Amino acid sequence: MRLRVRRQLSILAAISALAALVLMPSSGMAIHFNGCQDILPLPDPSNPAKYTLCHFTGSDSNPFVINEVSFSAVSAHTSHHGDCYRAFGGPDICF
Repeated sequence: MRLRVRRQLSILAAISALAALVLMPSSGMAIHFNGCQDILPLPDPSNPAKYTLCHFTGSDSNPFVINEVSFSAVSAHTSHHGDCYRAFGGPDICF
């Protein structure tokens, strides 16, 4: 039983270490995003009359911003490469 627990802890430690390498790169290593499609699926908006909008900024330190917006705001982002939106219960749509 103790050997099984030790093995499970070792596996958990290895997974945690790998996640730290992927999610928090050291200096000199950067995660590059190509657009909001890299983080899909988007969550449903909390208000069914709104849309979840992911705006791709292209910045290394803050690559995207997610907001709940009206449809007119979604329409204003159709020319922004890398942006995505989702209507309540609908599919993700990217530009």
